[in-house]
Parts: sequence; structure tokens; C-alpha cells
Amino acid sequence: VHASLNRLEDKGMVASQMGESTGKRGGKRKKYFTITAFGAKTLADVREQREAIWQMIPDTALQVKLGHA
Repeated sequence: VHASLNRLEDKGMVASQMGESTGKRGGKRKKYFTITAFGAKTLADVREQREAIWQMIPDTALQVKLGHA
């Protein structure tokens, strides 16, 4: 998960900041990620593209006929 988040951060799609260290985490700090405006736009574009692809598939192609092998 962290490798993916770091790649997204390198591309400017998410931003991170370090939280405070806590005794509960053994003094370690937690890294918080938030989506950037660019990341939100990219996500919306990808969702739109995916939906367009699904719309090109006829409903009959997605129907499963039970009882037939």
C-alpha cells in the first residue's frame, strides 16, 4: 500500500504529512495522505473512461445463462 501511495505522491495525485508521534505507536509518527485536486480530477477522468467502456458492452454479452456449461 505504501509503495502505491508513494508513487501517487510522486505523480502529484496525493499529498502527505506526518502526524505526531504517540506512545501507542511506540513513538513512531503516522503518515497521513490526502488526495490533491489533480488526483481528484484524474480519478474522475478514469471513472468516466471506465464507464464509457462498460457502456460499449451490450447487456446480452453480460448475461449468464444458468444450467448451460
